[in-house]
Amino acid sequence: MHGALDEAGFPRGHAGDDDYLKYGMTVAFLSTERNGMLASEGFASVDVRLEHMVPEAKHNMKRRSGQLVACHYKDCLFEIVPKMSYEATSAFEQAKATTKGGSASFSTVFSELKFKSESEQRLNASTYTKLFGKRVNYGQVATQ
Repeated sequence: MHGALDEAGFPRGHAGDDDYLKYGMTVAFLSTERNGMLASEGFASVDVRLEHMVPEAKHNMKRRSGQLVACHYKDCLFEIVPKMSYEATSAFEQAKATTKGGSASFSTVFSELKFKSESEQRLNASTYTKLFGKRVNYGQVATQ
């Protein structure tokens, strides 16, 4: 990127291919109206929260040092990924956790759930690999 700097001193790029949201990008969401950044516990929880900016955050941004939010900044980073399926994997994990069946019929059902879960995981990985680096289209479902 070449050109002028923005108000925080970061290089301001020219319009081009890098200006589009793409799968695989890592992003942070800043709310200027609410003076905070969206944060999450990552894979441990699907809940998100607004982490308020520390009082000296604006000064820290200009200096490119210091802390912006009270939590770890890594909790404010999200990867753009395509919408994925987890129904079969959830069913398999639930069956593993709740059932200790030893019957032949349970074993068959359990094997089928395991197969569906593994297939689902392969499909998710394949979709991610296929879309990685491609632009997200307006209206296309993407998740963090």
